[in-house]
Amino acid sequence: LSSAAPLTLEGSTLRLAGAGGSVLLEGMDRSLRASPSGTGGVFLHGDFREPMAAADVSLGTLHCRRLLSTARCTRYWMAPAVGDSAADVPLDSQMVLLEFAAAAPRVG
Repeated sequence: LSSAAPLTLEGSTLRLAGAGGSVLLEGMDRSLRASPSGTGGVFLHGDFREPMAAADVSLGTLHCRRLLSTARCTRYWMAPAVGDSAADVPLDSQMVLLEFAAAAPRVG
């Protein structure tokens, strides 16, 4: 897949744009919204009624073959983490890079 593939958020499902686009995240918390990064990526934002320092929200089910993320391990350093499910993404991750299977799940 191209790194510039457009993404769309339909209800609680984030997918590649186009007819029958591959599902990336399914069952996301309704307080999340997506906006394009301008380079083919996407930023997820939380819309909460009151300001808060931290919030626990569900990203839903992640559909990918494998992932690479970077998370803060100290105040000034980040460490990589690899895996194949959302449970493998550490708290305080700053970036997640996903690889998708050729036949990713389709919804609708």
